[in-house]
Amino acid sequence: MQGTALRYYSRMIAGEYARLCYGNDAGFGNNTRAWRELRRLRHESPAGSNDADVNAAARLLNDEGWLKIDSTAGDSILRRIRSRYEALIADADASIDLGFGRRVDAVRHIIDPMAQIPELGAVFDERVAEVVRTAYGTHFAVAAVRVWRTIHIPDRELVRRGRFRRARPVSVMANLFHNDEHPVSTLKYFVQLTPDVGPDTGALRVIPIHSTRRIVRAGYLRPDAVFGPARRLLAANDDVVVFDGAPGSGLLCNSERCLHRAGIPKAGFERAMIQFTLVPSARPLPADWAAHLPPDPGVPRRALDIDLTRSDRVAPTPRSDLFA
Repeated sequence: MQGTALRYYSRMIAGEYARLCYGNDAGFGNNTRAWRELRRLRHESPAGSNDADVNAAARLLNDEGWLKIDSTAGDSILRRIRSRYEALIADADASIDLGFGRRVDAVRHIIDPMAQIPELGAVFDERVAEVVRTAYGTHFAVAAVRVWRTIHIPDRELVRRGRFRRARPVSVMANLFHNDEHPVSTLKYFVQLTPDVGPDTGALRVIPIHSTRRIVRAGYLRPDAVFGPARRLLAANDDVVVFDGAPGSGLLCNSERCLHRAGIPKAGFERAMIQFTLVPSARPLPADWAAHLPPDPGVPRRALDIDLTRSDRVAPTPRSDLFA
């Protein structure tokens, strides 16, 4: 019992130190090790661009943590992806529910989307790759590709009311502001797949790095536990980026350093998204990377493969990188 308590309080202290020191909730190790590794790769395998526009975009991505940059994939490719997505998301053997708590149906992922929709590789084009490479100052790899959709959840299911405690918000699809728990050098490229995504139809919200740092240091403990000045800053924040737009609209984001949350689609709507997870690498990205990308271990092939001991499966307000 004493050992368990010691581990609990040690993690709590380490988490608070990381929030105060780094201004994000990604965790102490995900900050220290990531910066050390990125410095090493920049020294041993430097990469970049001589294009002034690319360098300006990379600086904005590094400074703010986000950059809107649309995919150049043509309408015909996007239509084929959308058509294939609709068939797979309705197939019980090709997709799986991965929402939280009682609403596991709130989010549904396609299993191994690269194998089932090979056109996805065309969505991540060289223009986006050049910005990522320049922002890193070194080479990078595509670690995973995900395709999922979220649906409308009534407001009454987004709060938990206790007998003695005030009502608390509930996350069913990462709909509370949070940081993902990966190395902070991880980037994600989100691409819209649903027409006319807007603030009321599930648009992703992102808070830039400088505002995230101020909020996290002012009383942010976890997605459902935001106190004091942090709560006021989060409620009044006027620089929240709303990722809206047509199919093919893209957003590069450091979701480990930027607080972000999924929007709840209004009744009768759903939001479909493509996500490319990017990490620094010592080697250039191969031209045929899409043909050799293994299945994402974070998206199980069947419900029985879900690890129910994971905190993001049992916590009342789970923290997850499965979607945003």
